[in-house]
Amino acid sequence: MNAVEPGIVVFFILVPTLIADFWVVYIAYSHTERLESYLPNSKFVRANRHALSGAGFVGKVVRNGFLVIALILPGFVASKGLCDFKEIKVFPAKEKMLLLVFWGLLFFLILALVAFHFWNK
Repeated sequence: MNAVEPGIVVFFILVPTLIADFWVVYIAYSHTERLESYLPNSKFVRANRHALSGAGFVGKVVRNGFLVIALILPGFVASKGLCDFKEIKVFPAKEKMLLLVFWGLLFFLILALVAFHFWNK
């Protein structure tokens, strides 16, 4: 028998995951266009908007995910010519935190859930 009840640990991982999921859904649904407007010269944002505009909500989440990647790896994205490095650097701090905190939290919580799965085997 385990010293820690697995259901309790999973509860403390899944509840914050669901809260962060709902927050990411809200951000993707209501703020994607405004956040993309901060990168007006980005070829990749324009291509994503064109290619994924018919994909509905899932397309917005993917477009939002690209913004997160551009903010996490600005040098890489700029070196590939996908975005202008100066535009990424002047991205508003409040919006940057809005994206990075909850996407990072989701990544961490899902990683914790996978680690707990292998630890509990």
